[in-house]
Amino acid sequence: MKHLINKIFLTLFLFSACISSANAVLINYDFSATYHDGSNAAGDFNYDTETTLFSDILIELTGGSSWGDQLFTVNHYVSNRALVLLDVADGPDYNKDTVFHIILQDGGKWGDLAPSKVYSDIAECDKSHCPARRNLDVAPVTSLIGTVVNIPEPTPFALLGLALIGLSFRKKTK
Repeated sequence: MKHLINKIFLTLFLFSACISSANAVLINYDFSATYHDGSNAAGDFNYDTETTLFSDILIELTGGSSWGDQLFTVNHYVSNRALVLLDVADGPDYNKDTVFHIILQDGGKWGDLAPSKVYSDIAECDKSHCPARRNLDVAPVTSLIGTVVNIPEPTPFALLGLALIGLSFRKKTK
């Protein structure tokens, strides 16, 4: 009887621990911009507020007279408010590459769902002269909208409860 009561207690403990589980927050950002040459950029990416890592980056640039159609998925540089992407064709070993910037202004930081201002530009750059970007085009119109995607994570109490239930079911040896 005591063994059954222990199992019931552990099951209730585990259930209550799972209900109060912690959540990591993943934010899916939808981005769009229009540049002076008529190019349009649109796409999305994910940002994990706990690990501060970006994933699933896919920004597509179409139309316009300067750049042609390009796909940006290669993460080149990240700070707490800037994301710098390279096109897929050149990747991280770039030489005369197209560089794409998304920068949060006015103190905005990744993890903020509604940054007040977003700066975006596209330019030509190479390894030795990236600070002096050529053919720079700054987007006069940008949009960045974040949506929270919750990722449930078990709390330490839930993990402890699972371990205790496992121990309660093991056979006793003499």
